[in-house]
Amino acid sequence: MTEITNTDYLHNSRPFIVRAIGQTDDGRRVEGLGASYLTRGRATDKAIADAERNAEEFDVGFQILNVDHRKTAIALKEDEFDIQKRRLAFPPYKVRISAYRGEKSVDASSSGWLRFSGTVASAVQNAQARLGTFD
Repeated sequence: MTEITNTDYLHNSRPFIVRAIGQTDDGRRVEGLGASYLTRGRATDKAIADAERNAEEFDVGFQILNVDHRKTAIALKEDEFDIQKRRLAFPPYKVRISAYRGEKSVDASSSGWLRFSGTVASAVQNAQARLGTFD
């Protein structure tokens, strides 16, 4: 079971970009991202669903460090974030995370063409595979 503890509006105009932060029963921090051009509520629902899916699918805790959504680049640091506009959106979705299992941590990144949540999942999967090599 995952408890969503916080949602942050990373980009409060179109496209609306939301980060959901959750805590699992075993103490892992998980996050999810959602984006929508229509409403903030839709972006929030997508972010919460992504965080819950990431908690079920992966056995590592992680924190999102950077997000590139089309022409918007966002750098995240705990409760602060920096938004910049880019001219070229190629590929349109990029994510960089810091994942941990026990005392070990790794950074991983991923880029994608179709969905934001798939890009986050791919980065977490890469980090989980790299953390598995330490065992």
